[in-house]
Amino acid sequence: MSEKESDAVLRYKSMIEEEGRVHGYFDTDEIDEVTTYYESDERFDLALDAVEYGLSLHPGNPELVLKKIKYLLWEEKLDEAEALLNKQNPDSEIVLLFRVELLLLRRDFDAAQSVIDTLFRSDDLTLDTCFDIVGLLIDLASLDDVTRFVHRAMKVYPEGEIELYRELASAYEMHDEDKKAIDIYNLLLDQDPYSATDWFSLAKVYALDRNYEAAIEACDFALTVSDGDEDMIVFMGRCYYDVEMYEKAIEVFKELLEFDTKKAIAYELISQCYMKLEKPAESVCYLEKAVEIDADRAALYYQLATGYYDLGNREKVYEMLRKTLELNAIYPDAQAFLGELYLQDGHPEEALKYFLGALKWLFSEEITEELLALTGDAYYRLGDIENTIRYYELSLEKNPYNVKLIFKLIMVYFNIQDQTHVSEWMYRLESYAAEVDRLTDISDENREEIRQVKQVLNTLKAILRDTLNEDISE
Repeated sequence: MSEKESDAVLRYKSMIEEEGRVHGYFDTDEIDEVTTYYESDERFDLALDAVEYGLSLHPGNPELVLKKIKYLLWEEKLDEAEALLNKQNPDSEIVLLFRVELLLLRRDFDAAQSVIDTLFRSDDLTLDTCFDIVGLLIDLASLDDVTRFVHRAMKVYPEGEIELYRELASAYEMHDEDKKAIDIYNLLLDQDPYSATDWFSLAKVYALDRNYEAAIEACDFALTVSDGDEDMIVFMGRCYYDVEMYEKAIEVFKELLEFDTKKAIAYELISQCYMKLEKPAESVCYLEKAVEIDADRAALYYQLATGYYDLGNREKVYEMLRKTLELNAIYPDAQAFLGELYLQDGHPEEALKYFLGALKWLFSEEITEELLALTGDAYYRLGDIENTIRYYELSLEKNPYNVKLIFKLIMVYFNIQDQTHVSEWMYRLESYAAEVDRLTDISDENREEIRQVKQVLNTLKAILRDTLNEDISE
C-alpha cells in the first residue's frame, strides 16, 4: 500500500463510497493524512469536507482550524475564511499570512500591503514566510509588487538573497519578461559561476526567448559543472532539435544511453531526429529498441505506425495502430490514422467507426479540417449525403479556402440537383478568386489554388448551367 493511500485514507474513502457518509472515529493525525491525500490531488473541496469532519470529532483543534482556513481560501469562500480568521490570534505569523492571502483575493492591495508591513515589524517573521508571500504575490498581485517585496525581504534576510532572486527570476519568466530574468541569472552567476542550477535556468530562459545558440552554450557550462545531469542532456538535445541540427541532437541524445532509466527516452528522441532527417528505417530501428524497454506506451506504437507508413509497410502500420489502441482505446490520432487506412483500402464502414471515435475524444479546437473532410468522404462512400454535406461544411468552417473540398461539395449538391446551394458555393468561389490577393487569413497553398481556379471558373459555370437538371450521378 502506498503512503498516499494509508489505512486512514482507505477507510475514509470506503465510508463515503459505500455508505455516502463518514461516521467512524479518526484521530487528528489520520484526518491530516486524509486532507493531505485530497490536497495532493487538488480536490480541495473534499479536503475541506474532511477537515470539517475532523473538527466535529476534535472541536477547536488548532492545526485543523488552520487547515480549514487554508482550504476555505483555496475554495475562495472568503467570508467564511475571514470569520474564522477573526477568531484566531491576530499576531500569529500564519494568521497574518492567511490575512494577506484573503486581502489579495479580494483585490484589496493597500490593506494587504499594510498586513505585510506588520509582518516585517514582527520579530517572528521567518524566511519561509517571505517565500510564501512571494508565492502569493506572484499569483495574485503585480510584478512590481513582487519585485518590491523581494528586495525588501533580501535586506532583512541577506542569507536568502540567492533563492529570493531565483523566485524573482521565475516571476519575470511567468510574465514573459525574459530579458529581466536573464539579467538576474547572470547576476547570480557572477556571484557563483559554478552554479549548475542557474546555468540550467539561464539556458531555459534563452530557449524561451528562442536564442538557442545561447541556450546551448549555457547548457554546456551547466554540464561542465554538473557532469551527467540527465535533464540537462535532454534539454540540450532538444535545443539542437529545435534549430534543426538533428545530427548534433542525435549525438547528445546518445549520451543518455549511459543511464539505464533514460534508455527508452533516448531511443525515442533519436528516432524523432531520424524521422526529421527523412530516414524512416533508422527511426523505426530506434523505436523498436524503445519498445523493447517500454512495451506499454501507446505513443511509441503510434510513432512506429508512422515510421512503417513511410517505409510502405502497410501490414505493420495496421499492426502498430491496433497495438496503440489496445493500450489506449481512445487514442484519437491512432483512430483517425486507422480510419484513413481503412478508407484508402475501400472499407468506409470501418473507416467511419474510427473517424467518429477520434472525433468523440477530441476537443473542438483539436479537430482538424482533414479529419472532418475524411469523415465526410466516408459518409459519401456509404451513400449518406446528408452527413457528407454536414462534415464537408464543418471542415470548411475551419478552412473556408480549401478549393478541392469546395469542388467536392459543389458536386455533391450538383448530383442531388440542389441548384440553390450549387449557386451559393460557386458565388463563394468567385468572390474568393476576385479577392485572392487581398485575403489575409489564408495559407499560401490555398491562395495558389484559388489563383488557378480563376482560369477554369467560367468553363465550370457553363458546364453546371447546361447540365444542372440532368442526373449525372453514377
